[in-house]
Amino acid sequence: MLPSGKVIGESDAKPDDMENHKRRAEIEEALANGVGWNIHKSPTLLEDRMYVAVRLMHGDRPIAVVRTSLPLTALNDVLSQVQNRVVIATLIGVLCYAVISLVISRRMSRPLEEIKAGVARFAAGDLSHRCEWAVPWRLPRWPRP
Repeated sequence: MLPSGKVIGESDAKPDDMENHKRRAEIEEALANGVGWNIHKSPTLLEDRMYVAVRLMHGDRPIAVVRTSLPLTALNDVLSQVQNRVVIATLIGVLCYAVISLVISRRMSRPLEEIKAGVARFAAGDLSHRCEWAVPWRLPRWPRP
């Protein structure tokens, strides 16, 4: 389109049948800053689209604005796929975390369970039982002075 907003080329409609585009937000931004974008309903295609416009210069003056658009349904489909993958990855991560936490907590609580069983035997009167609890690690034995 020309800087005046007159459409001179369009892939989906006849340019002569189209209204002036000078007041479209993406066109105003492109004329002012070089690039502009906006999301709005296309009066020609009757669907929500994302528009991107780029100013073309000849020397120091704008000679045209090139604009393209993409239907938001395409963007929403890609966004939905990304969100689904993030949810699946999060669920897998939470499941792995839960399994690892369970394994670690069982390993840490096993010595306490063995001590508890030994104390119960002592309380029941079995004083011959020796309470030896297994720890997943062993402390070094230091020589006695």
